[in-house]
Amino acid sequence: FYFLFLFPIMSRVNPSLSRAGSVLEPSEPGCKVELSISCLGLADLDLFSKSDPLCAVFMRSVASDPWIEVGRTEEISDCLNPNFATPIIVDYKFEEKQFIKFVLVDIDDRTTASLKNQDFLGEYETYLSKILTSPSSTITAPLTVDGRPHKGTITIRSEEVVTNKKILNFHFSASGLDKKDFFGKSDPFLIFSRAREDGTWVPVYKTEVIKKNLSPVWKQFEIPSSRLSNGDDFRTIRIDCFDWNSSGNHELIGSFETNQNQLTTATPGTQWPLIHPEIKKKKKKYDNSGELILLNYSIRMEHSFLEYVLGGCDINLYIAIDFTSSNKDPSTPSSLHYSPPNGMSDYEKAIRAVGEIISQYDSDGIFPVAGF
Repeated sequence: FYFLFLFPIMSRVNPSLSRAGSVLEPSEPGCKVELSISCLGLADLDLFSKSDPLCAVFMRSVASDPWIEVGRTEEISDCLNPNFATPIIVDYKFEEKQFIKFVLVDIDDRTTASLKNQDFLGEYETYLSKILTSPSSTITAPLTVDGRPHKGTITIRSEEVVTNKKILNFHFSASGLDKKDFFGKSDPFLIFSRAREDGTWVPVYKTEVIKKNLSPVWKQFEIPSSRLSNGDDFRTIRIDCFDWNSSGNHELIGSFETNQNQLTTATPGTQWPLIHPEIKKKKKKYDNSGELILLNYSIRMEHSFLEYVLGGCDINLYIAIDFTSSNKDPSTPSSLHYSPPNGMSDYEKAIRAVGEIISQYDSDGIFPVAGF
């Protein structure tokens, strides 16, 4: 592995800033916690359709500190009762008082990531520890606007993340799906949900919608084993097939329950019947509402940087320094080559800062340097 360190004119940018604001200072967390978010009865702020909610999560350790964004769910179109499939992973630190805030917005402007350009649906503020210590590690609370109760509630379910480096790759199709639309075929999509110990379900993945197709083939997708089953190969997983509707009231086509072990030991071509419980009760000769088909499955391991190093990965540092006239006369203080009395130039500081770290992984201790 070669590490090429180029030195053009360096811009003085604060590395602690990101798109969503500043980032948390790194520290050793006690563990990682997964937060799954759902809402009921959100305000409808759109004139000709329903709100398109998204939840952004912020944290801070001191009440006087600014809020720092730690994650966002996906946007769900035309839905006042969203059950977000994108979990928020946060570090739980027992020794800290971790303030956490959930902000719901109705997405109107998709040209910007800024929440200020969206319609505000409400927020909920609490402590991370309060969520974790609530019955079943689940808390439901009303949303507020300016500290006053507002329309809608939010439910946060928490669960410790079990470290698992397996990445699962699935490819599914379906055949013979029920026709749900009066003037056309169904628009099917899949939702994968993981069972919790309290008997509730947490959505962990949602496929794309395939329009007007009763034998859809969805795109291949990857999902970490830790998200699908939280490291438990035998935890129950439910796969629901829905017919998408623009109103947000998606209709269930059928579902079945399985576990990660069954999914990963099945052979390509394995079929599972999709059952609609209400139709099954009403029809005596009911077989299924279609079948889900496993087209392919594979697994890969996601290795850490340390594992690469311990496995023999060698890093070589190469340095290239910009000596063009754009760097100005080295004798002037505005030049990156300028060395003040009893000090180092900006280039020398940068080379030392990076070199002191990279050199620990360079076995021959030789660092080629080029100028241009």
